Amino acid sequence: MNKHEQLRLDVLDEDKLIQHDLRVMTAIRDESDRGPIALTLEDAYGELAGRYTPVGPTDPKSLVGNVYRVWGYAIDHEDPAAGIDVNFLETPENPDFSLQLVPMSACADAAIPALHTMIDLLDAMTNRAVARYVHRVLGCPDVYPLFFRAKAAPHSHHAFEGGLASHSAECASIIGDMSTSHFSGRLGRDLAIASAMLHDLGKIAWAGSEYVNPMLMHESRGLVLAADALRQLRRDTDSGTAEMAAYLLSKESRTENAACPEAVAVMMADRLSATRNGQKLAFGRSKSQTLTAGRLNGAYGKRYVRVVDMEAAIETNEAADSLG
Repeated sequence: MNKHEQLRLDVLDEDKLIQHDLRVMTAIRDESDRGPIALTLEDAYGELAGRYTPVGPTDPKSLVGNVYRVWGYAIDHEDPAAGIDVNFLETPENPDFSLQLVPMSACADAAIPALHTMIDLLDAMTNRAVARYVHRVLGCPDVYPLFFRAKAAPHSHHAFEGGLASHSAECASIIGDMSTSHFSGRLGRDLAIASAMLHDLGKIAWAGSEYVNPMLMHESRGLVLAADALRQLRRDTDSGTAEMAAYLLSKESRTENAACPEAVAVMMADRLSATRNGQKLAFGRSKSQTLTAGRLNGAYGKRYVRVVDMEAAIETNEAADSLG
């Protein structure tokens, strides 16, 4: 259980002082301009109500969209929905983007489990600088509203709202299930997981712009979007770690001659996730004994093959024959 999940238990304790970072989504005051401000507070695990009476003049609109350290107590410990009686809102001294502060409401329904999977994988990382690097990229307000609603592809795989996040989290999970012995140590494994989460980052360009130059590949766009976080990673660690992170996002790492096991792992996880989803779609309406199926992937047709339990297939055929 992380600290954001713990918050849901804290509001059940009337004596528990709540000190928690949350994003203000709405702030509404009654017509008198003197009463408390009704807040909607949110993080990656949902929203909480808030009741805030500022000490001095405060324009409620100035609070919306900002992240604050919220201090207060539960309004009603027997009713968690009542929310937090906020004593004051503290602006973080060194604000940093975090996936934990991505509002759940900003995500497509299919992307919410992916968001939580990513948070769990990053929490488990040995190298905290690499984890912060991913948080800075995907937790950015210019990125998360697009990333957690975009499709992974127009037609082929994970072609649904939230599919990009689902595919990215699945790739990271595949690598996360692999032994550290397959990589260049723990740092290499952490970098591979991070890169799996970010490998299709540049695809949000298609969701955020009316025109996208088709000559600029999504790998290049991803590097542009991650540039500031990569510079910070270099400051937090060293040039070698930052260079490896950049390489793993580049087009050069996606070739058969990939120069390190981390690049091979990201490429393999990408293929596994995409092909598994494409296969599922291809066989979605096929009979259980069907061994091959095709579907249209964009402008190209692609065929898939699956392994079936032949005894079960024979039984299915016999049952179908008996029904005429």
